[in-house]
Amino acid sequence: DAFLAQHPPDAQAHRLLSARAKKGRPWLYFAPAFAAAALAIALVFVVPPPPDDISFKGGPSISFRVKLPEQEIRRGIDGEALPPGTAVQLSIDPRDRSHVAVYAVDHRGEVTRVFDLAVEGPRDLPQSLVLDEAPESERILVIFSDRALDEELIVAEAKSAFARAGGSLEKMENFSLEGAMVRSILLRKTAKPS
Repeated sequence: DAFLAQHPPDAQAHRLLSARAKKGRPWLYFAPAFAAAALAIALVFVVPPPPDDISFKGGPSISFRVKLPEQEIRRGIDGEALPPGTAVQLSIDPRDRSHVAVYAVDHRGEVTRVFDLAVEGPRDLPQSLVLDEAPESERILVIFSDRALDEELIVAEAKSAFARAGGSLEKMENFSLEGAMVRSILLRKTAKPS
């Protein structure tokens, strides 16, 4: 009791709090920097990157990687300009579809079959496409279905879509085929460096 009378708890609490207030909290000066660093780390590891595939919610999708001459492999961007000699590796996720056909449409509206195969699950297609010396763009069509489709029907629909776009690969839209889903990418070509 004598100790408490000599050192009342209220006075001791006030003295401790006053001493802390005078001393300051130097770590608080760095608090904004720590908060900014924590936010940056959270954005890098928590926020997902933007999608790199071309799809509709829940449907089949395509993505692609490019290997430019004498450069590293990187993710391709739909519509980007690429030089001749660039290798383009298509990757697909057919979801519930079991067949994929790949066609190329050139600047004249000519349609050429590239691949036609049965698939199961996400995968890279068997071989890369290599851009030729011709300076004109190409649109690559990837058609997902449950079975092999009639080539004449695909070619006719692709030519019709090209005509509806006024002969412009850039304006050409995906088209409908009964029982199939069509996705496409535009490969614009740059002139060969001299």
